[in-house]
Parts: sequence; C-alpha cells; structure tokens
Amino acid sequence: MHIPHPKLCWAIPCCVFAFQAMAAEQPMDGIFQARVETITITNQAIGNAAVELRRQGFPICLEFNQPRAVPVSIVSFKTDTFARVLEQVAATYPEYTYNTDKNTGMVNIFPKGGALSQEKIGAVTITEKSVYDIFQDNLARAKSTVSLFLARGNLLGFKQLVISVDFHGGTLSEYLNAICLAIGDGTTWTLFPHRNGGNLLFHFRNPFTHLKAYKGDDTYRLPIPKQIERYSARLAGATSDKEKSGLCVSLGVLYSQSGNKKRAEELFAQAVDLAEDEARKWSIKEFMIQYRYHIRPGTDAEDALKDYMMIIKSCPVPSVRLGAILDAAYPLRVLGRLDEGAALLLSALKDYPDNADLIEYTMKKHFPGYVSQLPTRDRVAEAKKARAAFYEVREPDEKTKVIRYKYDAETKTHIRTEE
Repeated sequence: MHIPHPKLCWAIPCCVFAFQAMAAEQPMDGIFQARVETITITNQAIGNAAVELRRQGFPICLEFNQPRAVPVSIVSFKTDTFARVLEQVAATYPEYTYNTDKNTGMVNIFPKGGALSQEKIGAVTITEKSVYDIFQDNLARAKSTVSLFLARGNLLGFKQLVISVDFHGGTLSEYLNAICLAIGDGTTWTLFPHRNGGNLLFHFRNPFTHLKAYKGDDTYRLPIPKQIERYSARLAGATSDKEKSGLCVSLGVLYSQSGNKKRAEELFAQAVDLAEDEARKWSIKEFMIQYRYHIRPGTDAEDALKDYMMIIKSCPVPSVRLGAILDAAYPLRVLGRLDEGAALLLSALKDYPDNADLIEYTMKKHFPGYVSQLPTRDRVAEAKKARAAFYEVREPDEKTKVIRYKYDAETKTHIRTEE
C-alpha cells in the first residue's frame, strides 16, 4: 500500500526557492561556456552536485536514484566552464549520464539503466490548466506514474500556477522540461523513482506569487498584518466547517510568523475542532508543531520532539504518523541524538516500504553518517516492475485486463491494445 506523505502529498522535501543570477538566460550555446565557481562536495550523492549547480543558476534537472552508499570522498569541481564541470560530474558519478534538451535548454541528468525520465510518451496539449490538475489526471501514458511533491502550504500555490503546453511527443524528461519552461523563471525538477512510478519535485527561483504562470490573487504579496486582515474577513464569511478549518490554519501560520503564538494556538485548536474527519484533525496537529516552536538546541527542540513522538505513538493515520517520523529527524539532529534518529528512520523503512525514497532522502539529509546502514535496493528491477504493474487494470470480477501502449514511431503516438 502506498501512503503519501501528508505534507508532500503526491512527497519532498519541499519546493525549493533560490535567489541568484540565472545562467540559463544566456543563449543555448553560450551557457556551456559560462563559468562555474568552485564546488566542493564531501561524502555526498549526485543530488548535492545538482543543488550546487542550480544555486549558480544553471538549468539542471535530475532523475535521482538513492545510492547504496554515499561516496566516501571529498570532490572539488574547480572553477571551469559549465560544459567541463558536467563532464567532471559524469566522471565522478559513473552510474549517471546526461543530455541537453535543445527545445528548452535544460540539462537532464539521469541513471544509465532503466531511467523513468527517458521513457517515451506521445503528444500532449495542455490549455490553461493548473500544475496541480496536470498531475492529478490519470492519463494512460508514462507520465501518469509520476506524482507531484507538495510541500506544506503549497497545494494552493500549485493550483494557482496555470500553464499551456504544446508537447509534440518525446521523453518524459522533455515533457517535464516543457512544463518548467511554461512555469518560467528558471524552474527545474528532480524526479525520484520508486516501485510505483516516481515522485516529482519542482525547484523555483522565486516564490509562487512571482512566477509568470501565477494566476492567483495578490494576498501573498501583502505584509503579514494585511494578510491577516484579508483571511479574517474570509473566515467571517465562510459557511462550511471545512472552509473555516482551512482558513484557521492559514491564520494560525500568519499569527505564528508575526510572533503572536497565543493567538496562533487558539486558531490551530479551532481548526482541529472544525476539521471534517479524524485524519484531517491529526494532520493539523502534526502540521502545527513546526509553528509552535523555534527549534534550536535547548528547550524548543526537546518540546517539539515530545510532540512529534506523541503523534508517532498515538496517531492511527499512517500518512500523518510517517510525517511525524520525518519531521522528528530535525530536532533529533539538533539535539545530537543521531543514533536514535537513524534508528527511527530505519524502522520506518520496514513500516512504509513504498515511501523508501523519501525516508532515505531524510536519512541522507539529517544523518549522512548512517546512510551505509540502508538496505540495498535493485532500483532497475523496481523501475521495470513499476512499469509492468502500471498497465494492469483490476476489474470488479477480479479478472485482470492488461492494457498496453505501444509506441508507434511513424505516428509518434502510443497505440492502445487490450489483452
């Protein structure tokens, strides 16, 4: 059973906002001659090299397979051209290769064997559709195995990013590149394959409200007091408990950010009372912990950890419990309880095998010295199994009808067959 993480539903980490000069704004040929400042990576997987290149403004998109063990080395990519640094990255991580999408200027890095991002898909036309809705559609093509990573609070943002794409067919990576180009402002992506397909994380240079695809109102652009005023007016006019609960959560976050912790607690409590079911109540309880405390060595980290452990021990909702486990990793790291944190994540791997990529990512982020304890996985076999399982449709009478889509090179489309 696949259990989506409550705050990353479809799952990572988060959507990343980076503010820097954008090397990708150079002409296609020119970007490869652009200078890359020295990058030093200590005992890190290729994902960290991609992060460093993005920070310098280069359009790097990555399909990331968690390694069996993090390389034990210090790698320094000296100041050089982007083209030469890419060659160095490929030599340092030989299980990966890369290509360039001439239509978008994106550089795609992906595993040499069984890469999900290199699967062929047919033509796709999207007209004025939100990014959220694009990935909710269950289309019979490779991209339908891909789920979007939602960070906390970003669901509304993804619904307010509205784009149009005219994709003429190609690889999944080229399709994702086209979506990033439509979103604009240097957006890139990371794809995390798993046994049921893949989880997708977008990286934005600017907040949602500053992206060219943003079609929402201007609330997020306002100072916090003005945002509180606007949300309070919406709450006063709300009619359903579900709507009121969501607005209470938003106001609780704003009051917390303004320093009024007492009012924030009152609003979060009200949101819990108004929530439509137990799963939502537990989700709010887990979510509010990050706004209740400013986690740092000392009292706040201890108190936050106690709250997370209460949810881990008591919550009957698996997805919320997993969220608490992942969030507890940070205060455990701050408190220096590394053995305990690593053990918690290793135990979670047994309880949530379909969320292995997210758990392994958290281990690498907070407890890199324990990555070698992660179980070995045959990711190529998992990817092949995922694709085979995707095409099976279980009917009510328990008989299996297998729907296959064969790529036709002449028409550049996928032709449906049933067995």
